[in-house]
Amino acid sequence: METKTVVLVIAPQEFRDEEFIETRKVLEEAGFRVQVASKTKDTAIGKHGTEVVPDITLADINTETTDALVFIGGRGCSVYYQDPRALGLAKIMHNAGKVVAAICAAPVILANAGILQGGMATCDVSVANEMKKKGTVCTGKPVEVDDRVITGQNVDAAKSFGQAIADRLRK
Repeated sequence: METKTVVLVIAPQEFRDEEFIETRKVLEEAGFRVQVASKTKDTAIGKHGTEVVPDITLADINTETTDALVFIGGRGCSVYYQDPRALGLAKIMHNAGKVVAAICAAPVILANAGILQGGMATCDVSVANEMKKKGTVCTGKPVEVDDRVITGQNVDAAKSFGQAIADRLRK
């Protein structure tokens, strides 16, 4: 069986370190190929100083060979809230029947892409009202799986979030 590819999208600045580290660790330990993407290939810096050199840019993401697209949270992820490329990638992946996921404040990206409308999701409390305005039911659970759309509430859910993605990709 071919190894499935997961792309983790991080903000250039202020991504949430633990959400990135835990999610990546769970997915790699589960045997998935993990690529890191950001707006540029310049070193991205997390809220707590973690430095990550992205493998690819958003423009380089091949939706045909990517099995899951995962947006990592943190304050910096707001750079993608209205980003046409990020929103377009989320829509393409969702419409192709692939896994789309986001944690913490990043589910707003999925809501803005129109793929959470009428669906169940979870997110950080700081963005819950914004999610509701987009027609999303925010459950407040640590992790919410709505078919192929997976959302995580916050940093405390990072490991479970990664596990939910791995479990869904195995189906």
